[in-house]
Amino acid sequence: VAFDVEDCMDRFCHHLSKHHGDRQGLLEYLNRMFNMVRTLSVRHKVATDIQGLKSRAQKVSDRKQRYTYTLHEAGRSRKGLDSPYSHPDNLERWLPAIRGDGSGLVGMGNMTDAVVELLNNEQRQAAAGHRVLSIVGFGGLGKTTLATTVYNTPKLGGIQCRAFVPVSQTYDVRSLLESMLKQLSASAEKDKNDDPLKNIKDWNKRQLSDNIKKQLDGKRYLIVLDDVWRAAAWDQLNVAIPRDNNKGSIIITTRSHEVAKNCCTSPNDPVYEMKRLQEGDSEKLFFKTVFESGKCPADLLNVSKDILARCNGLPLAIVSIGRMLARRQNQTSEDEAGPSQRLPPST
Repeated sequence: VAFDVEDCMDRFCHHLSKHHGDRQGLLEYLNRMFNMVRTLSVRHKVATDIQGLKSRAQKVSDRKQRYTYTLHEAGRSRKGLDSPYSHPDNLERWLPAIRGDGSGLVGMGNMTDAVVELLNNEQRQAAAGHRVLSIVGFGGLGKTTLATTVYNTPKLGGIQCRAFVPVSQTYDVRSLLESMLKQLSASAEKDKNDDPLKNIKDWNKRQLSDNIKKQLDGKRYLIVLDDVWRAAAWDQLNVAIPRDNNKGSIIITTRSHEVAKNCCTSPNDPVYEMKRLQEGDSEKLFFKTVFESGKCPADLLNVSKDILARCNGLPLAIVSIGRMLARRQNQTSEDEAGPSQRLPPST
Protein backbone atom coordinates (compact mmCIF):
# COMPACT_ATOMS: atom_id res chain seq x y z
CA VAL A 1 0.00 0.00 0.00
CA ALA A 2 2.82 2.39 0.87
CA PHE A 3 4.54 1.81 -2.47
CA ASP A 4 1.28 2.36 -4.36
CA VAL A 5 0.69 5.60 -2.42
CA GLU A 6 4.15 6.77 -3.42
CA ASP A 7 3.46 5.93 -7.08
CA CYS A 8 0.20 7.87 -6.91
CA MET A 9 2.01 10.87 -5.41
CA ASP A 10 4.61 10.73 -8.17
CA ARG A 11 1.90 10.73 -10.85
CA PHE A 12 0.20 13.67 -9.18
CA CYS A 13 3.43 15.67 -8.94
CA HIS A 14 4.36 14.88 -12.54
CA HIS A 15 1.03 15.90 -14.07
CA LEU A 16 -0.67 18.30 -11.69
CA SER A 17 1.71 20.06 -9.31
CA LYS A 18 2.90 22.88 -11.54
CA HIS A 19 2.70 26.17 -9.68
CA HIS A 20 1.56 29.20 -11.66
CA GLY A 21 2.66 31.77 -9.11
CA ASP A 22 0.88 35.09 -8.77
CA ARG A 23 0.76 36.07 -12.42
CA GLN A 24 -2.43 37.84 -13.46
CA GLY A 25 -4.10 38.63 -16.76
CA LEU A 26 -6.32 37.10 -19.39
CA LEU A 27 -3.56 35.03 -20.97
CA GLU A 28 -2.67 33.44 -17.65
CA TYR A 29 -6.36 32.75 -16.91
CA LEU A 30 -6.83 31.05 -20.28
CA ASN A 31 -3.66 29.04 -19.71
CA ARG A 32 -5.00 27.78 -16.39
CA MET A 33 -8.34 26.85 -17.89
CA PHE A 34 -6.67 25.01 -20.76
CA ASN A 35 -4.43 23.16 -18.31
CA MET A 36 -7.44 22.07 -16.23
CA VAL A 37 -9.22 20.71 -19.30
CA ARG A 38 -6.06 19.01 -20.53
CA THR A 39 -5.49 17.23 -17.20
CA LEU A 40 -9.14 16.42 -16.51
CA SER A 41 -8.76 12.69 -17.17
CA VAL A 42 -5.58 12.55 -15.10
CA ARG A 43 -7.29 14.35 -12.22
CA HIS A 44 -10.16 11.88 -12.35
CA LYS A 45 -7.79 8.89 -12.32
CA VAL A 46 -5.72 10.30 -9.44
CA ALA A 47 -8.87 11.02 -7.43
CA THR A 48 -10.11 7.47 -8.04
CA ASP A 49 -6.71 6.04 -7.06
CA ILE A 50 -6.67 8.07 -3.84
CA GLN A 51 -10.11 6.79 -2.86
CA GLY A 52 -8.98 3.23 -3.48
CA LEU A 53 -5.77 3.73 -1.50
CA LYS A 54 -7.68 5.22 1.42
CA SER A 55 -9.96 2.19 1.42
CA ARG A 56 -7.00 -0.21 1.33
CA ALA A 57 -5.21 1.65 4.13
CA GLN A 58 -8.35 1.54 6.26
CA LYS A 59 -8.60 -2.21 5.70
CA VAL A 60 -4.97 -2.62 6.80
CA SER A 61 -5.77 -0.70 9.98
CA ASP A 62 -8.89 -2.79 10.57
CA ARG A 63 -6.95 -6.03 10.18
CA LYS A 64 -4.32 -4.79 12.63
CA GLN A 65 -6.99 -4.04 15.21
CA ARG A 66 -8.75 -7.32 14.54
CA TYR A 67 -5.81 -9.72 14.65
CA THR A 68 -2.97 -8.23 16.72
CA TYR A 69 -4.48 -9.01 20.13
CA THR A 70 -5.99 -12.37 19.22
CA LEU A 71 -2.79 -13.56 17.53
CA HIS A 72 -0.73 -12.55 20.54
CA GLU A 73 -3.05 -14.32 22.98
CA ALA A 74 -3.64 -17.37 20.81
CA GLY A 75 0.07 -17.71 20.13
CA ARG A 76 0.75 -18.01 23.84
CA SER A 77 -1.66 -20.92 24.10
CA ARG A 78 0.03 -22.87 21.32
CA LYS A 79 3.01 -24.94 22.22
CA GLY A 80 4.56 -24.36 18.83
CA LEU A 81 4.60 -20.58 19.25
CA ASP A 82 6.43 -20.64 22.58
CA SER A 83 9.68 -21.18 20.69
CA PRO A 84 12.13 -18.23 20.56
CA TYR A 85 12.16 -18.65 16.77
CA SER A 86 8.52 -17.61 16.31
CA HIS A 87 7.74 -13.95 15.83
CA PRO A 88 4.25 -12.45 15.67
CA ASP A 89 4.54 -9.01 14.08
CA ASN A 90 5.59 -6.44 16.63
CA LEU A 91 5.81 -2.95 15.17
CA GLU A 92 7.31 -1.36 18.24
CA ARG A 93 10.06 -3.97 18.38
CA TRP A 94 11.01 -3.52 14.74
CA LEU A 95 10.41 0.24 14.51
CA PRO A 96 11.22 1.63 17.97
CA ALA A 97 11.65 5.16 16.58
CA ILE A 98 7.86 5.48 16.28
CA ARG A 99 7.70 5.99 20.04
CA GLY A 100 9.35 9.38 19.53
CA ASP A 101 11.13 9.48 22.89
CA GLY A 102 14.14 7.40 21.88
CA SER A 103 13.25 4.53 24.21
CA GLY A 104 13.77 1.18 22.57
CA LEU A 105 16.50 2.46 20.27
CA VAL A 106 19.87 0.73 20.56
CA GLY A 107 23.07 2.72 20.80
CA MET A 108 21.33 6.10 20.45
CA GLY A 109 21.35 7.24 24.08
CA ASN A 110 24.90 8.55 24.25
CA MET A 111 24.73 10.02 20.75
CA THR A 112 21.49 11.83 21.56
CA ASP A 113 22.98 13.24 24.77
CA ALA A 114 26.07 14.41 22.88
CA VAL A 115 24.04 16.24 20.23
CA VAL A 116 21.72 17.79 22.82
CA GLU A 117 24.74 18.99 24.80
CA LEU A 118 26.16 20.64 21.70
CA LEU A 119 22.85 22.39 21.06
CA ASN A 120 22.53 23.51 24.67
CA ASN A 121 26.12 24.68 24.96
CA GLU A 122 26.05 28.01 26.82
CA GLN A 123 28.96 29.44 24.91
CA ARG A 124 27.19 28.88 21.61
CA GLN A 125 23.95 30.32 22.97
CA ALA A 126 25.71 33.66 23.19
CA ALA A 127 26.79 33.59 19.56
CA ALA A 128 25.04 35.86 17.09
CA GLY A 129 22.65 34.27 14.65
CA HIS A 130 21.18 30.81 14.54
CA ARG A 131 23.31 27.77 15.29
CA VAL A 132 23.86 24.96 12.80
CA LEU A 133 24.82 21.42 13.79
CA SER A 134 25.62 18.94 11.04
CA ILE A 135 25.31 15.17 11.49
CA VAL A 136 27.60 13.47 8.96
CA GLY A 137 27.98 9.83 7.96
CA PHE A 138 27.48 7.46 5.06
CA GLY A 139 24.13 5.84 4.32
CA GLY A 140 22.70 3.39 6.84
CA LEU A 141 24.48 4.70 9.94
CA GLY A 142 21.30 6.13 11.48
CA LYS A 143 21.63 9.87 10.84
CA THR A 144 17.88 10.33 10.35
CA THR A 145 17.09 8.19 13.40
CA LEU A 146 19.43 10.27 15.55
CA ALA A 147 18.00 13.54 14.21
CA THR A 148 14.46 12.28 14.87
CA THR A 149 15.35 11.29 18.42
CA VAL A 150 16.91 14.69 19.13
CA TYR A 151 13.94 16.42 17.49
CA ASN A 152 11.52 14.67 19.87
CA THR A 153 13.58 14.57 23.04
CA PRO A 154 12.25 16.51 26.06
CA LYS A 155 15.86 17.32 26.98
CA LEU A 156 15.68 20.24 24.56
CA GLY A 157 13.42 22.43 26.64
CA GLY A 158 11.78 25.68 25.70
CA ILE A 159 11.32 24.96 21.99
CA GLN A 160 8.43 27.15 20.84
CA CYS A 161 8.17 25.88 17.28
CA ARG A 162 9.83 23.19 15.24
CA ALA A 163 9.91 21.60 11.79
CA PHE A 164 11.35 18.40 10.34
CA VAL A 165 11.95 18.76 6.59
CA PRO A 166 13.24 15.82 4.47
CA VAL A 167 15.25 17.32 1.60
CA SER A 168 16.71 14.30 -0.28
CA GLN A 169 18.68 14.26 -3.51
CA THR A 170 15.90 15.72 -5.67
CA TYR A 171 13.72 18.40 -4.14
CA ASP A 172 11.41 21.29 -4.88
CA VAL A 173 12.33 24.42 -2.92
CA ARG A 174 8.82 25.79 -2.82
CA SER A 175 7.40 22.51 -1.48
CA LEU A 176 10.07 22.40 1.22
CA LEU A 177 9.31 25.99 2.28
CA GLU A 178 5.59 25.25 2.37
CA SER A 179 6.14 22.15 4.51
CA MET A 180 8.38 24.09 6.89
CA LEU A 181 5.86 26.92 7.28
CA LYS A 182 2.97 24.54 7.95
CA GLN A 183 4.90 22.75 10.69
CA LEU A 184 6.10 25.97 12.30
CA SER A 185 2.57 27.37 12.25
CA ALA A 186 1.07 24.24 13.82
CA SER A 187 2.20 25.25 17.33
CA ALA A 188 1.21 28.90 17.00
CA GLU A 189 -2.01 30.29 18.44
CA LYS A 190 -4.61 30.65 15.71
CA ASP A 191 -7.66 32.78 15.33
CA LYS A 192 -10.59 30.55 14.35
CA ASN A 193 -11.88 33.27 12.05
CA ASP A 194 -8.55 34.03 10.42
CA ASP A 195 -6.44 31.31 8.81
CA PRO A 196 -2.88 32.69 8.38
CA LEU A 197 -2.13 29.99 5.81
CA LYS A 198 -5.18 30.61 3.66
CA ASN A 199 -4.37 30.28 -0.05
CA ILE A 200 -0.86 29.06 0.78
CA LYS A 201 -0.85 27.01 -2.41
CA ASP A 202 -0.87 30.27 -4.37
CA TRP A 203 2.07 31.83 -2.51
CA ASN A 204 5.41 32.19 -4.21
CA LYS A 205 8.75 31.38 -2.57
CA ARG A 206 9.31 34.92 -1.34
CA GLN A 207 5.94 35.03 0.41
CA LEU A 208 6.65 31.68 2.04
CA SER A 209 10.08 32.85 3.19
CA ASP A 210 8.68 36.08 4.65
CA ASN A 211 6.04 34.19 6.61
CA ILE A 212 8.60 31.71 7.91
CA LYS A 213 10.68 34.61 9.20
CA LYS A 214 7.63 36.01 10.98
CA GLN A 215 6.97 32.64 12.63
CA LEU A 216 10.57 32.37 13.85
CA ASP A 217 11.05 35.97 14.92
CA GLY A 218 12.07 36.10 18.58
CA LYS A 219 11.28 32.43 19.22
CA ARG A 220 13.40 29.48 20.22
CA TYR A 221 13.01 27.06 17.37
CA LEU A 222 14.42 23.76 16.12
CA ILE A 223 14.56 22.92 12.42
CA VAL A 224 15.86 19.63 11.02
CA LEU A 225 16.88 19.49 7.36
CA ASP A 226 17.27 15.78 6.71
CA ASP A 227 19.34 14.15 3.95
CA VAL A 228 20.90 17.23 2.36
CA TRP A 229 22.95 16.23 -0.67
CA ARG A 230 24.09 19.61 -1.97
CA ALA A 231 25.06 22.88 -0.34
CA ALA A 232 22.78 24.64 -2.84
CA ALA A 233 19.75 23.21 -1.03
CA TRP A 234 20.91 24.79 2.23
CA ASP A 235 21.55 28.13 0.51
CA GLN A 236 18.02 28.14 -0.94
CA LEU A 237 16.37 27.34 2.41
CA ASN A 238 18.62 29.46 4.60
CA VAL A 239 17.23 32.68 3.11
CA ALA A 240 13.96 31.98 4.94
CA ILE A 241 15.62 31.74 8.36
CA PRO A 242 16.26 35.00 10.26
CA ARG A 243 19.96 35.63 10.86
CA ASP A 244 19.52 37.89 13.89
CA ASN A 245 17.84 35.27 16.10
CA ASN A 246 20.37 33.53 18.35
CA LYS A 247 17.69 31.34 19.96
CA GLY A 248 17.27 29.04 16.99
CA SER A 249 18.99 25.74 16.25
CA ILE A 250 19.24 23.92 12.94
CA ILE A 251 20.25 20.28 12.49
CA ILE A 252 21.42 19.10 9.09
CA THR A 253 22.00 15.46 8.18
CA THR A 254 24.22 14.74 5.21
CA ARG A 255 26.59 12.15 3.78
CA SER A 256 29.10 14.77 2.67
CA HIS A 257 31.66 16.51 4.88
CA GLU A 258 31.92 19.20 2.22
CA VAL A 259 28.19 19.93 2.45
CA ALA A 260 28.42 20.03 6.25
CA LYS A 261 31.28 22.52 6.04
CA ASN A 262 29.39 24.75 3.61
CA CYS A 263 26.30 24.75 5.83
CA CYS A 264 28.16 26.17 8.82
CA THR A 265 27.29 29.79 9.52
CA SER A 266 30.30 30.34 11.82
CA PRO A 267 33.60 28.59 12.61
CA ASN A 268 32.09 27.43 15.92
CA ASP A 269 29.29 25.41 14.33
CA PRO A 270 29.93 21.76 15.27
CA VAL A 271 29.96 18.73 13.00
CA TYR A 272 28.90 15.47 14.64
CA GLU A 273 30.32 12.44 12.84
CA MET A 274 28.30 9.23 13.10
CA LYS A 275 30.14 6.08 14.12
CA ARG A 276 29.41 2.42 13.51
CA LEU A 277 27.72 0.55 16.33
CA GLN A 278 30.03 -1.11 18.82
CA GLU A 279 30.00 -4.90 19.08
CA GLY A 280 27.74 -4.99 22.14
CA ASP A 281 25.19 -2.63 20.62
CA SER A 282 25.28 -4.52 17.31
CA GLU A 283 24.45 -7.78 19.09
CA LYS A 284 21.71 -6.15 21.14
CA LEU A 285 20.08 -4.62 18.04
CA PHE A 286 20.33 -7.85 16.05
CA PHE A 287 18.97 -10.08 18.81
CA LYS A 288 16.17 -7.63 19.56
CA THR A 289 15.16 -7.60 15.89
CA VAL A 290 15.35 -11.35 15.29
CA PHE A 291 14.21 -12.83 18.60
CA GLU A 292 11.07 -11.69 20.36
CA SER A 293 12.75 -12.30 23.73
CA GLY A 294 15.79 -10.24 22.71
CA LYS A 295 18.07 -13.18 23.59
CA CYS A 296 19.89 -15.43 21.16
CA PRO A 297 19.58 -19.22 21.64
CA ALA A 298 22.92 -20.95 22.25
CA ASP A 299 22.75 -23.02 19.05
CA LEU A 300 22.46 -19.86 16.93
CA LEU A 301 25.07 -17.77 18.69
CA ASN A 302 28.00 -18.60 16.41
CA VAL A 303 26.15 -18.05 13.15
CA SER A 304 24.71 -14.80 14.56
CA LYS A 305 28.22 -13.56 15.24
CA ASP A 306 29.25 -14.46 11.69
CA ILE A 307 26.33 -12.43 10.31
CA LEU A 308 27.15 -9.48 12.58
CA ALA A 309 30.78 -9.58 11.46
CA ARG A 310 29.60 -9.08 7.87
CA CYS A 311 27.27 -6.26 8.91
CA ASN A 312 30.30 -4.48 10.38
CA GLY A 313 28.34 -2.28 12.80
CA LEU A 314 26.02 -0.82 10.15
CA PRO A 315 22.55 -0.42 11.74
CA LEU A 316 20.61 -0.55 8.46
CA ALA A 317 22.27 -3.83 7.46
CA ILE A 318 21.71 -5.33 10.91
CA VAL A 319 18.03 -4.41 11.01
CA SER A 320 17.33 -5.42 7.39
CA ILE A 321 18.90 -8.87 7.76
CA GLY A 322 17.36 -9.26 11.21
CA ARG A 323 13.84 -8.60 9.92
CA MET A 324 14.35 -11.09 7.11
CA LEU A 325 15.52 -13.79 9.52
CA ALA A 326 12.71 -13.00 11.97
CA ARG A 327 10.24 -14.20 9.34
CA ARG A 328 11.87 -17.61 9.20
CA GLN A 329 10.38 -19.76 11.93
CA ASN A 330 11.91 -22.80 13.64
CA GLN A 331 15.24 -22.72 11.83
CA THR A 332 18.29 -24.66 12.97
CA SER A 333 21.79 -23.27 13.00
CA GLU A 334 22.60 -25.31 9.85
CA ASP A 335 19.63 -23.79 8.02
CA GLU A 336 20.67 -20.26 8.99
CA ALA A 337 24.32 -20.90 8.13
CA GLY A 338 23.48 -21.82 4.54
CA PRO A 339 22.47 -18.35 3.24
CA SER A 340 25.20 -16.59 5.22
CA GLN A 341 27.89 -18.75 3.68
CA ARG A 342 26.76 -17.64 0.26
CA LEU A 343 27.10 -13.95 1.11
CA PRO A 344 30.01 -12.15 -0.56
CA PRO A 345 32.87 -11.09 1.71
CA SER A 346 32.23 -7.83 3.55
CA THR A 347 34.06 -4.76 2.29
